[in-house]
Amino acid sequence: MYEMNDPIDEVLLVRLETIEEFREFARAHLNEKVISFDLETSGFDFIKDHIGCITFSFDGHTGYFVLWKNVDKRLLNEMLRTCDTQVGANLKFDVHFLWHNGISAARIDDDTVQLGHVMNEQRFNGLKSHAFYYTCFGGYDRDLDHYREKTGIQDYTLIPEHILFPYATMDAVVAYLTYTAQLKQLAWVDKTYPNEKDTSWTMTRYYREVMIPAVNAFAKIEHRGVYVDREALATSRSAILSEIAEIENELGAIWGVDTNFNFGSSKALGELLERLGYEDIGRSENGVYKTADAELERWKQRGHSEIAKLQRLRSLRVLLKTFISPEEEAEKGWEQYIRRHDEDNSWRMHPTYSVMRTESGRCRCDSPNMQNIPAHGDLAEKVKMCITTPDPKEYYLCTLDYASLQIRLAAIDTSLNEGGRDENLYNVYLDPKMGGDMHSRTGYGVFAEGRDFDLDIIEVADDNGMMRTYLGGEFVKTKNRGSVQARDLVPEDILA
Repeated sequence: MYEMNDPIDEVLLVRLETIEEFREFARAHLNEKVISFDLETSGFDFIKDHIGCITFSFDGHTGYFVLWKNVDKRLLNEMLRTCDTQVGANLKFDVHFLWHNGISAARIDDDTVQLGHVMNEQRFNGLKSHAFYYTCFGGYDRDLDHYREKTGIQDYTLIPEHILFPYATMDAVVAYLTYTAQLKQLAWVDKTYPNEKDTSWTMTRYYREVMIPAVNAFAKIEHRGVYVDREALATSRSAILSEIAEIENELGAIWGVDTNFNFGSSKALGELLERLGYEDIGRSENGVYKTADAELERWKQRGHSEIAKLQRLRSLRVLLKTFISPEEEAEKGWEQYIRRHDEDNSWRMHPTYSVMRTESGRCRCDSPNMQNIPAHGDLAEKVKMCITTPDPKEYYLCTLDYASLQIRLAAIDTSLNEGGRDENLYNVYLDPKMGGDMHSRTGYGVFAEGRDFDLDIIEVADDNGMMRTYLGGEFVKTKNRGSVQARDLVPEDILA
């Protein structure tokens, strides 16, 4: 059975009071085997915020605390450069601040958050949780939490040093202890539960050769950032606001409401459509007509052509809120994430990626979510035109869409079959009669093939964003309703 590290009753916490003390400390710890470190900062934004202190541990028994103003950056760089392994919890965060402050030797060799996720993606894998899982210091942050709850302070550089010092220093100590315990656990798991398909691919190998290189690559991507064309952003914003005003005026004239009518209010809109005699196709709990996207689509199919304008209005408002927010609403959309870089007069966003940390092992992006940019149609163009390069004269900006990349790779490279190819899966993508899209083909086969349905018209967007209408598997130009048999619609038609 797997055993954790031997319990440690207490640790020694050392405060380095002056820059001379730090210099002596740094020279004494050149060429260390492992350095666990952690930062406390004024916030989460490495461009706007600043470092308050940095803490270290080299053995899990002693921790060192030094205010950032007392750090000799040259010696810190040398200490990190000469060590074998740099360790921390969510180290990508700390590395961004260090890079921004000239500590180029900072890197991510081991990360307790990533290690924890490799072994159990269904639990909390932050350092505070790991302190309970792997050490005897669970709850070491209680004094800090009580102080923050009492004062509401979010800026860690404003926390009194008598509270910050033990907490921050224990961060580095606990990260070291967690790291060593996790390595033992990972080795035990690999030995106890070897890979049935390929014993050379252990969890340790996946962590070392796949995950950590990816974390470092994404750290560089985040730090470099996404370049934003502020002029294009202003142009798109102006165009969207103008179209919103135009559509609201048109709908106001059609439905007989004044310019103060709130088209974004579900209640007001439901009451208006009921007064106008629209069909009752569903009411909310308070008895008002539902006006969600599904209801709008059904009204449009019943001949209410003006609903298309309302749908367009909603799409524009979502685009404005999510991406191209008005300047007076800088806390919304992309505006809240755009930072100026004085060194080259550029504007950039620095998204945060959780690298391979979903339950499925995929990456997640936020602040902002660069994995959720519209891809097709004129509205997508209004968003994508705001993304630029460091120098448009020197670089091209392109989009690569690897449709179903993972499953296509699995089709041509599997250890289950001799020769490495899964013939059945391979043919799904090779044979046009199979539909070319595994997910749509599977959905069609499970839910539609061979069954009869009474359906409204089927509208499918083509590559140019235009709506194509199908009835009974045949392309038609009219908007009339009809009965469609699913067996008449082959997958190629549905996916066209």
